[in-house]
Amino acid sequence: MVYIRGVAQDYDNWRQMGLDGWGYSDLLPYFKYSDKVQLTGNKRQENYYWHTGYPGGIKSRTKEQILEGDYPERVLTLAVKRMLPSNRLSRKIMTNLRVYAGTEHPHEAQAPEVLDVKSMNKKNTRVA
Repeated sequence: MVYIRGVAQDYDNWRQMGLDGWGYSDLLPYFKYSDKVQLTGNKRQENYYWHTGYPGGIKSRTKEQILEGDYPERVLTLAVKRMLPSNRLSRKIMTNLRVYAGTEHPHEAQAPEVLDVKSMNKKNTRVA
């Protein structure tokens, strides 16, 4: 429970959703197939600008150059980054974002196993 300006705010939404015991790393967002991004119109020719910090150090790359380069996932990463406000929370959120160019990624799908709780509990056996 967090108190902001005297009003109690409950930011633990995962407990209300029944995800108690889960962490943010379990709900990690990731994108696959970022190399197959389709852009409409002239968006492939739009530039990304950055500055190196040196005088006259303005640099630019088009989205098309980035998509055809070694790291096509940067287009999606920059798109998500620019949707967020520029503050500490957005930088924390960006550390949880994972973008992969192909189908291979280190995240495993859930493979639930049947757990027989009845046989594990010794109170469920009758002693006559």
